[in-house]
Amino acid sequence: MARWVVKSALALLALPLVAFAAYDVLAYQSRHAEIAALLSRATAQERALPPALAHLTELSLGRDPAAQATRLMLLELKVPQVARGMLGSHATDFLWWACVSLHLSRQEQLAIVASRSYMGGGRCGYSAEATSRFSRPLAALSMEGSATLVLLARNPTAYEHAPQRLERSRAALLARVAGD
Repeated sequence: MARWVVKSALALLALPLVAFAAYDVLAYQSRHAEIAALLSRATAQERALPPALAHLTELSLGRDPAAQATRLMLLELKVPQVARGMLGSHATDFLWWACVSLHLSRQEQLAIVASRSYMGGGRCGYSAEATSRFSRPLAALSMEGSATLVLLARNPTAYEHAPQRLERSRAALLARVAGD
């Protein structure tokens, strides 16, 4: 009897792992070429962000770029939900977040965030915004310029017609960096 209980418990514990492994192979790894194409569309500087910009991005994302990279990838790749409704949406988000965390390096996660974030004005990506707004490459940006990009990536419409709001948010982000 005790062996049967132990075997049943092990089977129940193994079932979610097997289900995740199957989802990983069928839903995530089957899109490897599409994910590689997303990464290849990032500029060289977006694939290897300057350290200050990478730090600001991580700080603004709560030190977990996988969550934002996942959201951007789900939208870009038009990933279907595992089930209908809010629960299906959350399940899809969680499964993809786990796969992104498992398969993409932190640098690759940041590259997705830096290259696929909508920056406002019809522009996507840190490099496009840096060129448009500052006429400079990412590596030549000041901390203030880098903070501006990070904030725009989070919510471009909030700052579009409110430059004073952008200034306050930028000052708050830079204060967090100083206290970090």
